[in-house]
Amino acid sequence: MELSRYIHLNPVRAHIVKNPLVYPWSSYKDYAGERTGWDWVKTQWVLSQISRNEKRARKGYQKFIEEGSGRAVKDPLEQVVSSTILGSEEFVEWVREK
Repeated sequence: MELSRYIHLNPVRAHIVKNPLVYPWSSYKDYAGERTGWDWVKTQWVLSQISRNEKRARKGYQKFIEEGSGRAVKDPLEQVVSSTILGSEEFVEWVREK
């Protein structure tokens, strides 16, 4: 759910648009029920996390997105204790130096 919100709020946080509904390259309109033109966009799983009722799910998803629009995005690596770096030796060394 957080990943979906993160994706849909990217154009808002980048100050491209104020409302994710007006960003033309977003699937948010499909989730909100404002468009049904892109049949390859699958919204069912995300919406089902909110409600089995489609109308309630779409309304709840819009609320979920709105609740996140004013919040700062937390660094997902903030609480990482240990990790693995995958890549060439040069890349691994570059990451370690950073």
